[in-house]
Formats: sequence, C-alpha cells, structure tokens
Amino acid sequence: MLRFTADHLLQLKVPAARIPFDLSPDGRFLGLTMVCVGSNPTVLRSGESTNVPQEVMRPSVVVVNTEDSSFVNPFGETNVSWGSQWSSDGRYLAAFLQENDNPACLAIWDRRTSDMRVHYNAKYVGDYAFEVPRWTDDGRLILMKMEPGKPDVMIGKPDDSGIQRRTSNASGVVPVEETEKRANLVSVDVRSGEVALLAEDWLLRCWRPSPDGSHVACLRLSEHDEVSGKNMCDLMVVDVADGKTVCVAGGIGQSYTTAFSWSPDGTRLCYMTWGGENSGHPFVVGKDGGSGPVDLTGESGVYVRKVDAFYEPPPRWRPDSEAVYLLVPNGIWIFGASGECQRKVTVPEDYTVSTWLLPQETPMLSSARVPLAVTGRDQTLHIAELDLENGVFRVKLKIDGAIQPCTLLNEATSDGDKIFIARESATEPPEVIKVSRDGETKRVFKPLSSIDSVEFGTPELVEFENGGQDFKAALMLPPGYDGRHPLPAITVVYGDYSYSEDINRFGFTWSVSEDNAHFLAHRGYAVVYPDTELSDGDPMNQIVDRTTPVIEHLIDRRIIDPKRIGLYGHSYGAYSVLALITRSDLFRAAVANAPIANLSSFYGRGSWFWFESGQGRLGKPPWGDPDAYVRNSPLFFLDRVQASVLLVNGSEDTASAGQAAEVYSGLLRLGRKVEWIQYEGADHFTPEWERTKFEHLCNAILDWFDKNL
Repeated sequence: MLRFTADHLLQLKVPAARIPFDLSPDGRFLGLTMVCVGSNPTVLRSGESTNVPQEVMRPSVVVVNTEDSSFVNPFGETNVSWGSQWSSDGRYLAAFLQENDNPACLAIWDRRTSDMRVHYNAKYVGDYAFEVPRWTDDGRLILMKMEPGKPDVMIGKPDDSGIQRRTSNASGVVPVEETEKRANLVSVDVRSGEVALLAEDWLLRCWRPSPDGSHVACLRLSEHDEVSGKNMCDLMVVDVADGKTVCVAGGIGQSYTTAFSWSPDGTRLCYMTWGGENSGHPFVVGKDGGSGPVDLTGESGVYVRKVDAFYEPPPRWRPDSEAVYLLVPNGIWIFGASGECQRKVTVPEDYTVSTWLLPQETPMLSSARVPLAVTGRDQTLHIAELDLENGVFRVKLKIDGAIQPCTLLNEATSDGDKIFIARESATEPPEVIKVSRDGETKRVFKPLSSIDSVEFGTPELVEFENGGQDFKAALMLPPGYDGRHPLPAITVVYGDYSYSEDINRFGFTWSVSEDNAHFLAHRGYAVVYPDTELSDGDPMNQIVDRTTPVIEHLIDRRIIDPKRIGLYGHSYGAYSVLALITRSDLFRAAVANAPIANLSSFYGRGSWFWFESGQGRLGKPPWGDPDAYVRNSPLFFLDRVQASVLLVNGSEDTASAGQAAEVYSGLLRLGRKVEWIQYEGADHFTPEWERTKFEHLCNAILDWFDKNL
C-alpha cells in the first residue's frame, strides 16, 4: 500500500479554521470554505493588492447537498473564494471572490439559476478569515468591509456605473498597529449594486446587523496595549438608513473583537471583555447608549473563561431578551440581562466543553436543552445535551475522533433536528458528518477520497509518572511496525503545547502542515509529540524538563533508538529545539524552522507582551532582568550543541531570518555541522508558502534526518 508522502499532504483539503459553516434556512445546503497548502495571489499586474487574507490558504467555497452528499463550487473550483453566507430566503449565497486580475470583491450566487454576479465595485479589504459578508434580515442588503476611500463606480462589469456615496459623521481612530488595515463599513444593495458608506476609515474585524436589519454593530479598535497584548475597542452602533453612529461603550478589551451579539428584540447588545478592567466579564448596554453598560457579574466578580483560542464566540440570548448565556469549558453561565441574577450549569468533571452545536449566527437559545460537543479525559468526542432548567447532562453519542478546534466549524438546523460538524480522527482527515436528533450519523462530505489506499501509522497516547510528575505525549508509530526493534525517532516540540489533546486529530495537527505525524512517519520514523506545559520564568529549562523524560521513557520501552533521535520545531517550536540541543545530548539531528535564539536582539521585533507576559515568560524588559534574557537565549550556549542542525526560514519572515543568521554564524564559528535554507518570497506560516517551496521543505526535513540519523 501507499504511504502518506508530501504529495498526499499537498492534496489534503480541510475546512478553513476561522470561517463559519453556514446552512441554508431550509437545512438542505451547507456552505463551507475549504483550504489547502499554497499561497494566494497577493499582487495584481497593476501592482494593486488582491486583498485576500493571508490566513486563508487557496480557499474555495463548496456548497454541499446534505441529503445526497453532492456538492458544487458555486464561485468556480479554481477561483479564490471564501466566507459564504446564505440570504434569509436561502436563494442567494454571498461570498468574497478573487478571480483573474481583479482584487477580491463581493460575489453572489443564485441557487435556483446557478448564475453568479460579481460586484466589482464592492472591493473587500481585511485581515481575518472570519470577516464574512453579512445579510440584513430582509435579504436586501449585504454589510461588508471595503477599501477606504470613495467606492469605485463599477457594478457587474468594471466599467458600469451607478453608485451613491453617503458620509458618516464618525471620526477616525488612533492606529492600532501597522499590520491592521483600515476600512470602510458599507452596505451593498444586492439588486441595484448601490454601495452606501456607513462608516469611514475604521479599524474593525467583525460586524453584525440587528435582527431587523436597521442597525449594524461592531467593535472598532481604538488602541493596542503592547504590554497586555489586548486590543482595546469601542462598541459602535450605526443606523443603516442614515449612517448615524453612536459609541455605546468604550474600553473593551478583546483579542479578535468578535465576542458581542444583539438581543433578539434588537434593543440591547451583550459583549465580553478580556483585558483591562473587569476582564472576563459580560456587559449589556442599550443600542442607543443612553445608559451605561451593566456588568452582569454584579458583586460576584466571576471570571468567564474562553472556550476557543482561535475565535471569541458571541454570547447567546434567551428568546425574550431577558437572559444571556455564555459557554465556558465546564458548562454554561446564565446571567440576567439586567444583572439581577446569575447561575452556572456544569457538565461532569470528566468532560470539557468544546462548543455548542447551534446555528452559527442565531443569537437565541430556542430550547433549555442545549446540544454540546464535549471531550472526555481520553480526548474522545461526544455529542451531549445539557438541560439548563434542571442541570441534567446526557451523553447522546460517542463519535470516533475529534471535532475541529474552532467553534465556527459546525452548524445546526433552526429546530435542532440536525447538526453538522467537521470530524476527524488520528488516521482520517477532516470530513463533514450529519448527526440527527435520534443519534444517527451520516457522512455528507468527504473532501479527499484519493487517500483511501494509503497505509497510515498507529497512534498511541503515552502517559506515565516520573518523579512525582505526570507526563503525556502523542506517539505515531510508522506503518507496518512490528515492535521487534527500536526505531529512529523525530521529536516534534512546541513549548507550552499539549499535543496529547490532539491524539484524535489527523496526524496530530489541526492544519495542513509539515509536522503532520503521518508524513514524518512514512519513512520509518517513530514520531513523538511531548506535552510541554510551562509556567512563568525560565522557559528553556522547563522545555528540557518536560521533554527529555518522555524521550527516556520511550527509550526504556525500546520503542526508539537512543542513538538516532531527531528534533523538529517551527517558530516557538524552533526556539524549543534550540533550547533542547543546548541543554541535552539526547539529540543527534535537529531542524529549526523560523527560529528564535537571542531574546535580546529579538526584542522589538515582536510586541512587548510576547517577551514579558506571552511566550517569552520573562516578566520584564531586557534592562529589567538582563541575566534572564541571556539565560533563556540558546545563542549563548551554542558551544554545547552536538547535533547536526538545519536552519530554515522564509525570506519575508525577516525577524526569523535575522535569528537564523545568528545561529548559523555561531555554529559555523564553532565548527559544528550546520546548513541554512532560506525560501525566497516565503513568510512565517509554512502552509501559506508556494506549493513547490512547501514540498521542498517537507522533503528537506526528512532528507536531513535520513542523512544524520
């Protein structure tokens, strides 16, 4: 049988991590965006940007018939399209499209006729995949972000005319950071193509129309706190008819600026705040801003924890608009919308909540019995139900595998009769399945059938105790391994990441990447992914202390050969690689992709937060504790390196390129075996590289280990 090579990795298509599934109102057609390895076009022949978000890798919208599993690519199979959203009557599908030599713009597909209309005058601009077009409830308007400045006079074809411009009375805001794109918030009349300006030159990432479509709300970014790493925002409400703008609340800290929603009656909004004062608190405010925001936690000051590291899901409401529901890892918080009461309904301790399984952009909970996706202690996936009235928790179905990690990658019919989730397992790539109320499951979309003939490795969850500490790791044994002899091994590391939680993900990764366990194992390697939980201060020693016992445990079990152990890591994982080879002689070969080696010279290339409160964990700037910066910089300990080292980076990832140069120069000076590959035009995130460069990287990694192990 075939093995999972770089060719198969390049064929792999998965649901885009931060683009919501969207189900047509009749529950028949599921719109989703699929991505695969490869870079998007970034510059047109004219020199103009294509405006395709970098994180959306070669995206294509797919519409799946959930009854017979047939599917179409409504905006073309080879065009770049993403962010599909159905109109309220289910006839039209809106998305963003980049085709030929045109920048990304709004496109609308007619389900009845299969015709597509491209609004070339509505040019999209943005940074994040979850910035999707939003329909008003009457299906007449689409709300979206556009390039700042006067809209071009184009509709249907680039030389048509007929656009009206309206001017907002809102002023601009202070720039947040250089990478954010300013934009206009506009409405597009889907019949006439008229583009109306609602807000000009704002920094925003998410916008939501009120239930009746008369207003639109967004969290406008006002400033970025470099120390805490939080974006501070103002909650803005814009009248769609006349562009009148009201700031209803300010000083709201969030990462992605998505955790807000309208009450079902359209009179109030609820938002979460993370960062700044009252972090982890829900607030409710009137849409006119007449009364100050109400902190729903009252005097209790409870902290509402996030369930999603990739997206901040919006609060849900009771249909009468008098209660707010917030999902947390161990259950659901229920708050009175006026702040008068609060209670929490929890799931059993053996389970962790992943997401609720409800219609994505419907803010209401239509029933007290809430369907949830939960994981057990062994990381198995269950579909469960939590009754908010009596607290009864019931597991309805155990599903082999895992759900995709972002709360956007599921959908449900309005009556809750059918749920659609992106499911995967350690040996099965993501696919979409339908779960009926009676527990029946059915696959409705399998993106890649060509790997059915591939022989995969065998996954194992490694758990043991050593010196009073618990250790975990995900282990992939190569196809056909008979257990009779120790194997050469590749250890994949990333400080403060729990790979054991990915034991049911395909290849132990949640994206298409070169550290996929099946790819690394296909040449006969055992691939080890240790959990490396870290606390504040001195990360280098902690990474070593959490990794080496796992390797020694597998050596004692005679699974891996102590003389043939390699290391791979990307970004902070590459920092982890350098930490290990300067602190341990267990490793014979290492690949550091986009490395960090000198925290002093790296300071200033990222936010202060990264060094002081984020992954750097040092608590102070370099002048506050210079010894800590030296102590946790692998560069200063390169003389201890015995492993053969391959350094990798993209030329556009200038920070990593500078760090790689320091390591290369140091190892060269020491006479160690070192090579350095730089990929021209490539940036930090490898799955976004050109396919030929990504394939070269994959094979270069294994070639290095083949040669040195």
